[in-house]
Parts: sequence; C-alpha cells; structure tokens
Amino acid sequence: MIKLPVYGMHQRASYLHTLKGHNGSVNSAQFSPTGNHIITTGANHKTIIWDAHTGKQLYTRLQLKGGDWLAYDEHYRFDGSQGVSINCIWYAD
Repeated sequence: MIKLPVYGMHQRASYLHTLKGHNGSVNSAQFSPTGNHIITTGANHKTIIWDAHTGKQLYTRLQLKGGDWLAYDEHYRFDGSQGVSINCIWYAD
C-alpha cells in the first residue's frame, strides 16, 4: 500500500491526509487548477481522483487489458468501455 502525503500550504511538518488507494508505485500526482481535487496515477493501472480537503477517494478509473476501462465511485456507480461486461464479474454484499 502506498501512502501519498498531502501538505497544507502553511504546514511543513504535519500531514493533512494520507491518500491510500494505489498498490505499487504512484507514477504522478497533480492538483486541479482550483486546488479542490488531486489526481493520481499508479503502477496498478488506476487513476484516482481525490477530494483535496477531506482526502476522500471520489472516483477510480481502472485500465484493463485490450484497451478496455472501468470507472467507478464510492457508491459503486460505474461506467466502462464496451468490452467491460465481458471482462468483469461483480460481487454484491
């Protein structure tokens, strides 16, 4: 599990949030122009959008084999490319 620390503009010694969601390395992290969101990409083929104020994971996009992709949010609402229905099996609680 990779932890990505987020520091406040005037805080140098403490963490505001630790973002947990990538297994393996984090390839990049960028704030949105408004500073309200952070987008990260990782070696686990995930792109994650975070709320910069709360550290909450808002949206995840997973790159699948063959160019297909799957995107989902915290409420399990999802979207995907045409081949996703063939490649994914969903398990409900």
